[in-house]
Amino acid sequence: MSNPIRILALARRGGEIALIAVAMVALSSVFEAKAAEGGSWMVASAEGAVTIDGQAAGTSVSAIGPGAVIETGADGNVVLTRPGDSITVFANSKMSVPATDNGGEAGILQTLGKLLFRMESRESRDFKIDTPYLAAAIKGTTFTVEVDNDDAVVEVEEGSVLVTAKRSGQSAYVGAGERASVGGGGGDSVKVSDGGDDDGDGDGDGEDGEEGESDESDESDESDESDESDESDERDEPDGHDSPDSPDGGESDESDEKDD
Repeated sequence: MSNPIRILALARRGGEIALIAVAMVALSSVFEAKAAEGGSWMVASAEGAVTIDGQAAGTSVSAIGPGAVIETGADGNVVLTRPGDSITVFANSKMSVPATDNGGEAGILQTLGKLLFRMESRESRDFKIDTPYLAAAIKGTTFTVEVDNDDAVVEVEEGSVLVTAKRSGQSAYVGAGERASVGGGGGDSVKVSDGGDDDGDGDGDGEDGEEGESDESDESDESDESDESDESDERDEPDGHDSPDSPDGGESDESDEKDD
């Protein structure tokens, strides 16, 4: 016969185990939410020469921890993801995930190359990309950041990005279809332009238009000169048969009749 006291003890122990299991599931959900908000990036795909903290990268890497440095070679390409966000690191690029002191959302430090950001729109977020020349702050958008030895360029596809020059502190909002650059010939100011425009293209169109007008004017002048020349030639041509001074003209005929 079963002991009732033992059965009661086992039931209590089973309840405690169930309670612990529920608590662990709840804590796991909290940790996953914090990881998504805080910036635990995962390697979704890696091709070519890609290193993380100096070691060859692969999809087996569980997470990109704070302080991790990611570099790509001439044929390298890596995609990092987390819930709602993704970063594509193109060839010949270098970035890192700095640690945060206040527990907020970790941004990105980009020192070289080109990165494509697709960030979910969240009003509470404060995601930043730091470069040697500018800082970009976003709430949610799609844009690229390209850095070389002379300048940094932000080009926005969707949403808007607040771009701030690191030295001067000047800021400007960059909307969809626009680009902002800091450094190079622009100095320490934020230079905003249309995304499809290169330097000097706008002026070039105007110059081409003026040249076209000039060519048309030249053609018109040549045509006028030609018409005037034709009219002049017609006026100067002698009428050999009707002119009285002509040797074969009317006076000569009258003289011959008198002689007859």
